[in-house]
Amino acid sequence: MENKNKIGAWKKTLASGKEVISFTIEGKKYDMWVNEYKKEEKHPDFQIVPNEYKPKAETKKEYAVNQQEMEDTETLPF
Repeated sequence: MENKNKIGAWKKTLASGKEVISFTIEGKKYDMWVNEYKKEEKHPDFQIVPNEYKPKAETKKEYAVNQQEMEDTETLPF
C-alpha cells in the first residue's frame, strides 16, 4: 500500500468576515482565499498566496542583523 502525505489546513474567519484557509507544504506557509473576482466558470474558486508574515520582533531582529552586515562591509580601505 502506498503512503500518502497528508496536509492539514485551518480555516479562519477574519474580523472583516472574510474566510481564509491556511496550510503548510514542505515548511512554506500558504493562505487560500475565496476568489472574489471570479466572473466565469473557467476562473478558479480560490487564490493561493504565500504567507510571508513575520512578527514584528523577528522583522526587527533581521533588520538589525542586516544593518550590522552593511556597516561591516562599508569600511573604507584607506
